Amino acid sequence: MVLEMRRPVSTAGRRSRLGFWAAYAASSVGTGLALPFLGHYFHNVQGRSSLGTALLLGALAAANVVCALGMGHKIDKLGPRPIVVVATVLQLSGYLVLATTAGLHPVVGVVLIGAGNGLFNAGLPALMRGLGNEDEHGHLFSVNYVLINLGLGAGALLGSVLTSDQAPDSYRIAFALNAASYVLLTIAVAMVPAARATATTGPGLKMRVLGDRRLMLLVATASLAMILGFAQLETAAPLLLQGILEAPSWTVGVFVALNSTAVVILQIPLSRLASRTVSPESLPLIMAVVWIVAAAVVLILVQVGHPVAGMFAFAVLFGLGECLFSPSFPVLLLRISPPDRLGSYGAFYSAGFTGSTTIGSVVAVLAIGYFSFVGYWIAMLAGAALLAVLAVRLRTAMATSATAVI
Repeated sequence: MVLEMRRPVSTAGRRSRLGFWAAYAASSVGTGLALPFLGHYFHNVQGRSSLGTALLLGALAAANVVCALGMGHKIDKLGPRPIVVVATVLQLSGYLVLATTAGLHPVVGVVLIGAGNGLFNAGLPALMRGLGNEDEHGHLFSVNYVLINLGLGAGALLGSVLTSDQAPDSYRIAFALNAASYVLLTIAVAMVPAARATATTGPGLKMRVLGDRRLMLLVATASLAMILGFAQLETAAPLLLQGILEAPSWTVGVFVALNSTAVVILQIPLSRLASRTVSPESLPLIMAVVWIVAAAVVLILVQVGHPVAGMFAFAVLFGLGECLFSPSFPVLLLRISPPDRLGSYGAFYSAGFTGSTTIGSVVAVLAIGYFSFVGYWIAMLAGAALLAVLAVRLRTAMATSATAVI
């Protein structure tokens, strides 16, 4: 994804656009305050077992995927704005459940959060169409991407300070602050001009979508990338740093901030360089190779007695590979989507993409619970190698003009 900040902002959408971006930035900071510490809170602060923590995060993942998959028709029928408003209210409610001591089981909170996240990611692309014309959409999504990374980094730093005493009440305050940020986002979404989605439905549509081998490989590769990488930044880092290495809480904030800073600084130049020198079909493989190197660097630094430094290096190197995700996978999705099934292809891709973030959290908790620190990074190295294999198969499939579509 290339950030084109030079595009003019239309006068008609300026107020809604700026209001949405301000609320989106606040919500991203709130997410950074809460989400990276969720697994650590369940496992180390509340004292739940690795399996218990994994089940909670698994419930979040299940709610996420189910709601994302079921929203294509509703968005087409009602428009994205009411769906996204419901999504923000659900996430607000979920974090309020975690922030209170009213006796509700945390599973209620994580299911609400997962359902809201699934609805939000399913409806956001269509919602953004109401903030500008077609020529401005790349600019709008790029600004969103930068805001997410800046917000997550700032929020993680604030969260590490707020929860440095490891007291349960400190985490509840972080959850409450995140809930408050969703109040602002709900208001901003309600003010976005209405826009309708273009997802199509019809007899046999799901089978025609599932029969496209290129789509299956694209979703599998993107999902594995999410499981191995993106979700690890939200769940594995606090558990590895604070739970296994017993490092100070500020190291979690530094880890997330290093990653976010690397993405914000490198995203634009790497995207432009890639667009001139490498085809989108080759970028997933390059990303996988970078992540193999990142995991190997951790293992090397562990052997010389610097595991925390190894994780900091991983955060930066992973960010380098992460910058190749946006200019590859979304572009490939558009290339393989037939015009009359663009909504269906996008919904299936979105469900796999968003669900994998929380599935990755479950995998991370289980791996950390049953592997040593070194064992975890060996598993990460093997997973990145598998990602490279899938990326090669995806590139081969994309190069073939014939497509097996039912």
